[in-house]
Amino acid sequence: MKLIARSLPIVFCCFLWTSCDREKRLPNGYRLTIIESVPRDVFLIVDRERSPITPANVPKLGKWKGFVFGLFEPAFLPGSSQEFPPFPAGYFIINTRTGEVDRGLTETDFLRRLREIGIKDKPELVESARF
Repeated sequence: MKLIARSLPIVFCCFLWTSCDREKRLPNGYRLTIIESVPRDVFLIVDRERSPITPANVPKLGKWKGFVFGLFEPAFLPGSSQEFPPFPAGYFIINTRTGEVDRGLTETDFLRRLREIGIKDKPELVESARF
């Protein structure tokens, strides 16, 4: 079981490399990668080295200056009956200048953290498909 758990990220990265159909640019070399070979499009954020930053599907996101933020939710990978990752949905904030990532935030923590970086009001997140 441990081997399977450890190999999931490797399998997921291989799947990401072979299944990517297109990408959208984000600040500082980050990209929103769209995987269209599953029943429902899956959106991931990858860094400059093309390593996944968000742990699962990103259905909604926003950006402000050098920050990218939004909501992630588990996604089913082809051929698997398990969600990836095996934990609940949450919010994330990425500082694309420093590489700092906050994942798994509750809405309260997400809004507090946004205020700390200078976003005073709750931002309207855009559907990834329309970003």
